[in-house]
Amino acid sequence: MVLCFMKKIENYLKAVQRLDEANIEYRKHPDNDVIRDGLIQRFEFTFELAWKASKEYLMDQGFSNDLHFPKQVLRAAYENHMIDDEAVWLKMLSSRNSSSHIYDDRVAAAIAKDIATSFLPVLKKLSGYFKGNTKTHLVGILGGVIWCIGQSFSMIASEKAGAAISYGLGQGATLVSALWGILIWHEFRRAPRSSDFLNAGMFVLFVIGLGFLIYAGA
Repeated sequence: MVLCFMKKIENYLKAVQRLDEANIEYRKHPDNDVIRDGLIQRFEFTFELAWKASKEYLMDQGFSNDLHFPKQVLRAAYENHMIDDEAVWLKMLSSRNSSSHIYDDRVAAAIAKDIATSFLPVLKKLSGYFKGNTKTHLVGILGGVIWCIGQSFSMIASEKAGAAISYGLGQGATLVSALWGILIWHEFRRAPRSSDFLNAGMFVLFVIGLGFLIYAGA
């Protein structure tokens, strides 16, 4: 599963690079129909890899296997902040369908223009999402450092304060990870307003529960 997922991501990254090369060539020779058609074929291939790689990624993140069609995958990717240009992606899907089943010179010219002006930039953006960037990696490393420090303090506390208090404090790691997801990763950015109250209630009850654990062992 993981190897399949990584292979699709790798193929997608290569396809975006090849599409970019084809687009550069087409911009040099905009009146060459052969080059234009080659650009569109690469676009079709890249789009297919884009939604299939996104599907594998979403399933790896815990989604069910109910994502069977491109539009379903695109909607889920948008809701989970993988993409933020849903309208452009839906237009790409429509263009892919048009170019695959109906050949028309005017349609081909319009698709080639869209590839350069709007499709390629968002495909590159998804490529960047899969590759990550320095800031993303540093934030992830920082999260690991915080976790290690917390674990170290928990071990020290178990010797000084006893197992019950140490365990109670150690469960604070879950609270920190939840805060990290909400404040850093913005996992509930597009969630209903009621989610804010539910999350706040969760934090309050979690802290109260930790307090009872610590009190019981004191």
